[in-house]
Amino acid sequence: MRLRLKSDEAIRVLDRAAALYPQSVSAHVLRSDTEKARSSQAVQAGRDRARATDIDENFIPGDK
Repeated sequence: MRLRLKSDEAIRVLDRAAALYPQSVSAHVLRSDTEKARSSQAVQAGRDRARATDIDENFIPGDK
C-alpha cells in the first residue's frame, strides 16, 4: 500500500512506525526513509529561502 502524504505527515508516520517496531528490519528501513525525508525537506526549505532572498534582492519598488 502506498500513501501520499505531505513531508511533515510522512515523517511523523515513519517515526511512529519505527518506534512501534524498533527491532524489526522494517524499522531500520523506516528510520532510513525518515532521515531521507527530513533531509529532502531541509533541502527544499533552503531552496525556498534562497528563492525568496533572490526575489527580494531583485525587487524594484514601483516596477512591474
